[in-house]
Amino acid sequence: MSNDLQPTSIIAVDIGSALTHVCLVDRVEGGAHDAAGSDAAHRFIAHADAPTTLAAPENDITLGVRRAIRQLERITQRRLLDEEQPLMPERDSGEGFDALVATSSAAPPLRCLILGLTSDLSLESAERACLSSNATVARTVRLGPHQEEWGDDGASPTLVDWLRTSPPDVVVITGGIDRGPTAPLEAAAEILALVYADIDPDLRPMIIFAGNQEARRPVARAALGPASEELFDYRVVDNVRPSVDTETLAELQRELAAAYVQRKLAALPGYRKLREWCAVPIASTLEALGTTWRYIARRNHLQQGVLGVDVGSTATCIASAQDTIYQWAVGARLGTGFGIRELLAHGETSRSASRSASRSASRSTSRSGSMADASSWSAPWSLDGVHRWLLSPMEPQDTLSHLENMALRPYGIPQTMDDLLLTHAVIRQALLLTMRRMRRQHWHRAPSLTASPTPPGSTLSNPAENPESVITPSFDLIAVRGGAIVRTPMDGLIALSVLDALQPTGLSRLVLDWASIWPQLGIIARIAPLAASQVLERDSYRDLGALIAPIGEARDGEDALNIIIRRDDGEVIDSDIPAGEVRRFPLALHEYADVEVRPSRAFDIGLGRKGFGGRARVRGGTLGIIVDTRGRPLSLPQIPLLRRERLHHWLASLTESDEEPAPPSEGPPHAPPGQTPLHLEEESTEMMWRHDR
Repeated sequence: MSNDLQPTSIIAVDIGSALTHVCLVDRVEGGAHDAAGSDAAHRFIAHADAPTTLAAPENDITLGVRRAIRQLERITQRRLLDEEQPLMPERDSGEGFDALVATSSAAPPLRCLILGLTSDLSLESAERACLSSNATVARTVRLGPHQEEWGDDGASPTLVDWLRTSPPDVVVITGGIDRGPTAPLEAAAEILALVYADIDPDLRPMIIFAGNQEARRPVARAALGPASEELFDYRVVDNVRPSVDTETLAELQRELAAAYVQRKLAALPGYRKLREWCAVPIASTLEALGTTWRYIARRNHLQQGVLGVDVGSTATCIASAQDTIYQWAVGARLGTGFGIRELLAHGETSRSASRSASRSASRSTSRSGSMADASSWSAPWSLDGVHRWLLSPMEPQDTLSHLENMALRPYGIPQTMDDLLLTHAVIRQALLLTMRRMRRQHWHRAPSLTASPTPPGSTLSNPAENPESVITPSFDLIAVRGGAIVRTPMDGLIALSVLDALQPTGLSRLVLDWASIWPQLGIIARIAPLAASQVLERDSYRDLGALIAPIGEARDGEDALNIIIRRDDGEVIDSDIPAGEVRRFPLALHEYADVEVRPSRAFDIGLGRKGFGGRARVRGGTLGIIVDTRGRPLSLPQIPLLRRERLHHWLASLTESDEEPAPPSEGPPHAPPGQTPLHLEEESTEMMWRHDR
């Protein structure tokens, strides 16, 4: 450790529901010149992973952490553990390390009960906040003058019985515009106090009040009472619906995120032991990841911001970071492993069916967050959402068998091309469902197709009934991560899944967290911000290339745009691209080119007006420059045979290469041969259109 007590060598851990990732960061001579002129910098040294040890008979997350660190020892040939304990601080011999930090998303999502006054206002807003956080809505109750709202509906236990036998983690009380009615909210709090008065304090839910300001004190008095101040952990946040036309969800979302750490992460087996090893409190993966995405946007002055994507085994997160605004949505239980069951339950498009499936899954899922028993796979799940992305037909029973294996073995590696394509069909569907929440909550009020995300607390009009019709705003950078994505040996398949599910617009760059390190950098920043910044800028990206995706609709084959690419080596590419195509043009890593695009009158390249051309300077990547003229919103052929033919054609356009793609690897990911780290400071990360007049 250095003389100023700043840690020099750091092991950062991210514990997921399927895999535990560890990485070693250390100060390396000759890495770069820092602000003081020293010829040294922190660099990423190595990465390893091991299955997360949540389930019986092990039931201790530190076992998986130690196994991953043992892997790290073999890779680095450096002793890091001393009799199964972290060897800290670093010795003069170079053995050990100075600090350990950790993040986790291994805990199951919060189970929430929502009590509110009106179904189409406060209840809907609170439910949207919960479903955009790491939480599921177990039940919603509309408060009113009639007792049957709390009574037996003939199909399920009374609410009072349910509260005692299956207590939620959080009760969200909401309702009433500011200066509105308070009596129903106060009565609900009194009932909760009576129900849980004789219940073990550890089983009582947290109460978050997010309703009418006038009801804050009456509800607090009713819930806590003069003689029972510690009856509930009681929190107050801003009213989610202070007026009929205004929705403010950010504070409730932040409180739910804090409750997840306190209620769920802290309950993980082995949590206390791991906390003793850590230099700072264990953070949720999504919180640390958000820190990294926000830093990228602000460090590189990205006017249109960053669109971040994380596809995990159990949950999927999509977030946007733009200046001081950070917006996010979480698809709890929508993932490529343990989250497959819930993903299939969302195959039905009706709102009621989706909500019913969500609640059913919430009740039937075990505390460890693993899948329900195998018999649940006999349920009539909808496979349409997955099947529409497959390149070859598959019988429903075969699909279910493959998906069940993926859910039971979420850390497995696809062994065949069909397995890989099925995995990416699941990735697309998880992203689509999470994007639906992101659009409904944040982007449905965009005044134009190319508008930037609206800030939290904005005034609402009618939310879009069809979120897929809302155009994704333009972003400077699309940052993608996730175990199933990182282990894909074909960058073209990764890019096509992103294009299909996110439907980005305008001009942007696509980068990948190839070492599964972004969340760890977010927590490293708490103890060594310079180290986190240096590793982020030099070692954490794989640049796939520049994306150009115009907005508009046209028949396949009609004129879409003309593109002229002038490379720095003097080569010029001039190409007319018809509508309905996905094309790539070579531009190697760290090479630059000036691009001129002239769209037809049917397309807008991100300048706010159809037919306007533009110029930009772009940087290459493993895929060079990608142009997607399929239009926005993306429309797939309804006839299965035609749809599969188009999907195959688009994939071939992005994956055609002189070399065959490498088979999937079971080892930790490494930088592709010959690839040097990406230095954001070489030139501005931002790529902006300049009007071509």
